[in-house]
Order: sequence, then C-alpha cells, then structure tokens
Amino acid sequence: SDIATVGAEAFVNDVYYKLYDSNRKDLIRLYHDTSVMIWNGIATKGKEPLLLFLEKLPPTQHTILSFDAQPIVCPTNPSTLAALLVVVQGTVLLDNLETRDFHQSITLVQDEAAGSYYISVDVLRLV
Repeated sequence: SDIATVGAEAFVNDVYYKLYDSNRKDLIRLYHDTSVMIWNGIATKGKEPLLLFLEKLPPTQHTILSFDAQPIVCPTNPSTLAALLVVVQGTVLLDNLETRDFHQSITLVQDEAAGSYYISVDVLRLV
C-alpha cells in the first residue's frame, strides 16, 4: 500500500541507515528487548546485546540501491497494519576499506502502547 511505501521510504532514507552509519547508540532505540538481529549469520537478541554487537562492527557507509515494503495486516482486523516487512539491497563500505553488496530484511512491528513501530527481526547478509 502507499502508506507502507511512504513509511518504509522514510525509515530507509531518513532514519535507519543514517543512524547505523553515524550513531549506533541512537539506532538501538528502534529495537525492543525481544528484537532479534541476524548479521551475516550471527544471531543476537535483546537491546543491550544488540548494542554491544553493533558497537563492535567496523565503521560503515551504506548506499541504498533499492527497497521494497510489504504491509502485514492484523489477522483479526484486516484494516489494521500490524507489521511492515522492509527489504533493502545496496552496498556497504566497511571500515573505509572494502565495499560489499548486502541484502537486508527488517520486520517493523506495531507497538500500540507507544504509538509507533519497532524492529522485531533484522536480517542482514553480505553478498
């Protein structure tokens, strides 16, 4: 849907990768304690372990080549957007030395109490 695409575009272009490349301590606000990240086959769960893992990664500079957004509706109320699957392809410069292609799938889930979305599952694969 259009709202899914607009939301995903803002997430990809204005929020996620800007924080990932410049301020990972603020990036962690997008996750919950139940969130799972699988970074190139390495699984990590929970905000604190995720932050420790992200801080160990080399400096990055992402270039987004394409993204797609698929809304996931609530099974009990099809008019409600329960989650959003965002699939991203691009390149990432690692440690200012090596450029790699990457593919990333991020599932954003609605946090009704906060009135926002958080990253539930984040899967990145270097290609």
